[in-house]
This record gives sequence, C-alpha cells and structure tokens, in this order.
Amino acid sequence: MLKLNLSENYLPDRACIEKRCAPGERFDAFFLDGPGCIRHFWISPGLKQEGGRNILLRIYFDGEETPSVFAPLSDFFGVMHGAQWYPVNTPYISVQEKVGYNCYFPMPFAKSARIELEIGEEPAFLCSMVDWHRYTEPLAEPLRFRARWRHENPAESYGGEYLMLDASGRGELLGFFYGVRLLDDEDRWSHGGSENIYLDGEELPAYIRGVGGEDSFGTAFGGAIHSPETRLWCGMPYYVHEDVGQARPAQRVVGYRFYGEDSIPFRKSVHMRFGCMKNDICSTVYWYSDGGVREFFRMPPVAELRTGTRCGREEHALPLPVSGEWRVFGPVPAAEGIDPIAFLKKLPREGESLPLHTGGVYGADARTGAVWLPAKSVHHFLDFRWYFRIHKRGVSPTEEGFAVASAELFAEKEVRATVRMTYDDGAYLSVGGKITALPAHRAFRTEEVTVTLKKGRNKIAVALTNTVGSNHGGWCFAFTVRDEDGKEHLPSPSCPEEETKEERNA
Repeated sequence: MLKLNLSENYLPDRACIEKRCAPGERFDAFFLDGPGCIRHFWISPGLKQEGGRNILLRIYFDGEETPSVFAPLSDFFGVMHGAQWYPVNTPYISVQEKVGYNCYFPMPFAKSARIELEIGEEPAFLCSMVDWHRYTEPLAEPLRFRARWRHENPAESYGGEYLMLDASGRGELLGFFYGVRLLDDEDRWSHGGSENIYLDGEELPAYIRGVGGEDSFGTAFGGAIHSPETRLWCGMPYYVHEDVGQARPAQRVVGYRFYGEDSIPFRKSVHMRFGCMKNDICSTVYWYSDGGVREFFRMPPVAELRTGTRCGREEHALPLPVSGEWRVFGPVPAAEGIDPIAFLKKLPREGESLPLHTGGVYGADARTGAVWLPAKSVHHFLDFRWYFRIHKRGVSPTEEGFAVASAELFAEKEVRATVRMTYDDGAYLSVGGKITALPAHRAFRTEEVTVTLKKGRNKIAVALTNTVGSNHGGWCFAFTVRDEDGKEHLPSPSCPEEETKEERNA
C-alpha cells in the first residue's frame, strides 16, 4: 500500500465553483497555494449525454508545464463510452447517481495546484468542490499524482497490444479503468489477453501478465454474460449490449482494477499494455512518480472525443524511450524439430524466409513462413508477442516454439562485459558466435553472463522459447549490457548476412 510522506500539521480548507461555461472556453477552475494536498475532488458536469467528454480536465502541480492529470472529465472518474454516470464504489473513485463524480486520490503539492477545464463545442454548467489540507510547514514528499487517458479506435487484432501507460522515474502504479466497445466479430474482447506490465527493465526487471481480459477485473468466463457490479478494488460497473447491425448484439464494457495491498512500485520505469482485438478501446491509468510527466499519446481535440470517433494508433502516437533496436525472426514452431542452438549457428539471411509449418496461425504467410522484422526494445524489454501473436480463438493461446532477436553491439576497444537477461522459459545467448544455453525458468527471472566484446562490431542474438510457464504464455525478455568500465552498450540493427572485412578474412 502506497504511503505518502504528508505533513500532520495542516489547516482544512475548501474551494467551490458554480459556473456556466461557453463553448470553447478554457479556464482555471481552482488555484490552490501550497504547500498542501488535495484530499477530495467532486464535480458534476450536468445531465447531457456525452457531457463528460465535452470537457477536458488538466491538473498541474508546482508550476509544471505538462499537466500531471490529462483526461476527458468523465473518463478520469471511470465513466466511459460517453455515459452520463453509473455506480462506481472504490477507495479512490466514487460515482453517484445524477452525475456526482468523486476522487479521493491524495494529490500533494509543494507550491501550488491548478485545476484547468476546457469546454468543447457544447456549453456546460459545472458545480465543483475541492477539499484540501493546507500545510503549515514545507512538503517533503517528492511523488506527485498522475493520470492519463488514451483511446484507440479501432485497435489492432493480434498485434502489438493496446498501450495504456509509459512513464519513467520512481513511483507506484495505482490502478486503471479500461473500456471496450466491441466491434471485432472474430473473437471475444476478453480473449485478446490481459494486462502486461513491464517494470524497471534497466535495473531490476519485473514482468506482470494476466490471463484473459475479464480476469483482470475479478470476473470470469468471458466478461460477456455479467450484470454490472462495483467492488472495493476491482469490478465491471458498466455492461450493456448495443445493436450494431450484426446477428448478435455487441457489448460495451468498463472494468477497473486498483492495487491496494498488492502494490506495484517501480524504480526506473513502467510500461503497460492490454491484450486487445479490433475494438474501440479507451483507458485511464493512475500512478505516482517523481520528476515530470512525459506524454506518450497526442490528445485529440475535444470535438473528437465523442464515442465512436475514429482515433488511429499512428496519428496519435508519441515517441517511446528506445533502449535498443533489433531484427526479430520467427516463429519457429516446436513441431519443426529445429534446435535453437543449431539455428543460432546459422541464422537466415536478411530478406530470407523459411517455409515453416506455421499454418498462418501467427499471421505469417503459410507459403513463406517466418521472416525478419524490425523491432525496438522499450525500457530494455523486447516482447515477441507484439510481433508473433498467435491467430487462434481462446484466451491468450500459445504454441511451443522459439523466436530469435538479432543485433549488434559496438565497442571502442576490447573489453569484458556483463550481459544481464531476464526472461522465462528457455533462453539461448550468442555473442560473437559463442553460444550459451541459459537455465530454463518457469517464472520471469534473471541470469548474468560474462562475455568479451572485441573492438568494433559484435554480433549478438537471443533465442527464446514460448511455453506457457507461470505467466500464461508471456514471451518477452529484458536485456542490458554493461562493460567493466560501467559503460552501457545498446543493441543496434544488424543484418545477419552482413560480414565485416575481418570476418570474411577469418
């Protein structure tokens, strides 16, 4: 459970507004002089359908330029898909009848807190209160409350999964709301998978993976036959069917999960995705962190926030921290009987494919089989499932086999270095042609290998198998290399067929 270092010496205070807002108006609803801490934020945006998505909420602390909180007003309180309200009852977020939105996340600030609202194309009538503690001594707490909304319509089936959060610094993940408007008729929304959380890839990597989507919210059996319900730490408070012109109705679903006793701290970074199908998906994630906030999603204009509006992945994507570039090859199904070590000794050339019997289940062309693809590691993680997602019905299905990531490390001189790999299943590491079979892990665990990097280019490759393990078919690894001088070496793209002059003469 997160414990903030808050002062015991304070004066209770409250700020209130009641305001008729014109279309396009952007204004400061509250400005609080610090030090202090917001303890309760209540607001009612009226009874209009989509009214909460007609307003953008920004909250700034201590004069920062990038807001710590940025979301459509209703979605910040977990009310998604343009709904006016539905009951939500959690320790942090509470929604009551006739559009009473309440937030109880402590929001500390050393100098000031500013709550800004931006009105869309429709006028709005707002009532709001902020209950806060005004401290009589300086604030020592370095962490600040954060929240970000993201939207994708449509998301990608059997692809790189839906991005929910990317943040750097030290902090703690508090929880999230996740909304799905079913469009994809190929499989259940929940069978796209569950949450995938990648923590501290540079330092002490951890990987948290769920099963099916509904399981993240404490329910079961598809999330497709449930009555709406709200519980303390997790639930699905919104579940309706809508007629989309197909033979069966489609669900609109909202689930939430908050981390109380099972807290998720991070030291360097947190990256979070959710398995998805080709649906209309939105999310709000809450966390605390030090330092500033780095945007990972370009917010659409207010007029484009309405339910059903297209929101493409690429046009709203912002750069993520890249900690290595690779080429990945696969999948190589276990049914082929190919040994990973033998495969690493003679990798296929760039542009070459293998007629493996994938049957198209990984999205690979059944006629050409596996091919090389460009890949990037984020916070030192590389996840093969973003590239070789299996095309089968069911909850996050997997098939045994392996995939390969290939790259190069450049050294200015010959030097000893430590390769640190965190993974599950079986892993094989090749550095300069020397192959090491690493111990097989059922859970996500770390191994270190000491290697010699020659001066110049050093070819590296990793083969990772894909059995179920304890993380339900997770297929990723974290990778860092530091030499004896403390210098980090990042992987860079490598074409396996390219050879240096020295290699050709050897």
